[in-house]
Amino acid sequence: PIGKTCIIPETFEDGIILADIVRIRPDKKIVNYKYLEYFLNTNLSVSQLTKEISGATRPRVNLSNVRNIVAPILSLKVQNNIVEEINILENKTKQLEQKYQQKLDNLEELKKSLLQKAFSGELTK
Repeated sequence: PIGKTCIIPETFEDGIILADIVRIRPDKKIVNYKYLEYFLNTNLSVSQLTKEISGATRPRVNLSNVRNIVAPILSLKVQNNIVEEINILENKTKQLEQKYQQKLDNLEELKKSLLQKAFSGELTK
């Protein structure tokens, strides 16, 4: 299967690029790195790459496959706006996940409390 796309910080010191990794260095004047990352993780991109997979024993995607992807390259301003909107949605999603998890934790505590009261006979008094 095709893996996830990620951005490696420029401060990352050492690394080895294997056959299972494709390094992309887009021109910052044309492409927002985060926009490209988001796009490469979409179903549209993955489906295009899936058609390009080669290798009988270890299916792989190479750089030329990635270069053949048809991608919507919008103006840098539009890309930046899209990234900003996605970041806002991701933050809201994380906040909702935290609230949901807190509610689940509270329900679990309530369940434990009720069970403790039930087994100690407090609920039948």
